[in-house]
Amino acid sequence: MRGKEMEKIGKVIICMLCLFILTGTRVEGASDILSKTTEENNINIVIGEGQDTPNCVYGKDVKITINLINEGKDDASKVTIAPILDSSTDVFPFEIKKMNYDKRIDTLPGSSSVADREKRIKTVSYDFTTRKDVKTGYMKVSFLIAYQSPDGSPHTTSRYMLVTTQCAPVP
Repeated sequence: MRGKEMEKIGKVIICMLCLFILTGTRVEGASDILSKTTEENNINIVIGEGQDTPNCVYGKDVKITINLINEGKDDASKVTIAPILDSSTDVFPFEIKKMNYDKRIDTLPGSSSVADREKRIKTVSYDFTTRKDVKTGYMKVSFLIAYQSPDGSPHTTSRYMLVTTQCAPVP
């Protein structure tokens, strides 16, 4: 398990223990909370692994293709990925030309249903124009990913990738 998942489980256990100490009663549904938290660990969506960092030049169009893979064992269904937009060039280096950048994937299979890792990779692409006032350097571009676990419950997570940006020459 990753650090954040362990931290979440630890907080749930501490809350259950505090309630038990304060009230002297067992917390009903506590095992459901723990199993739900553990279930989330069975889906682990990773983006951009092994891909080259996109090079984004001021004022130029760039096609960004992102590989997604579910490193967990359970399937993630009704997957939606979208960049987290921002009006600040320091946060989001691309022109915002559309109201919606959602990309959908029916299923990101887990290792239980598709053992071959390469066959679990799905791809989405975005066509962006790099802002003219972008600074030279590396920038994080964050994405929000929503999906359903096998029991139909909704989940969201965020992931980021790095891009290199190149500013206009100084006159």
